[in-house]
Amino acid sequence: MLESMFLSIFLDASHFKGEPAVFLDSGPTIVSPLGVGIDKRLAQTNTVSFDMGAFYLFKTNELMGTNLNFIITVRYKKLIYRHISHGATFGIAANKANAGYNFIGLEFQL
Repeated sequence: MLESMFLSIFLDASHFKGEPAVFLDSGPTIVSPLGVGIDKRLAQTNTVSFDMGAFYLFKTNELMGTNLNFIITVRYKKLIYRHISHGATFGIAANKANAGYNFIGLEFQL
């Protein structure tokens, strides 16, 4: 049986203000023009969920210095916050740029 598929449309809310992004989520798989990833639902209520996983960025830049990153997603109904960064806070690749993406957007079931 196929997992449900969701299309998410975002704008970055911090370092890349206003930069759009699109993600396609199906089960643990995340696909975007930015990269690909997998995540796992760690907590869920009737209206809120929290997912965490790994995300591979296709291209690094002056604010995102590593290809391999963490991805954290918090959903409230159809509203989503998604953060992508490599975890310098935890001492991982502390010498690399790590501004992180902070996306806010909406999710639609396909």
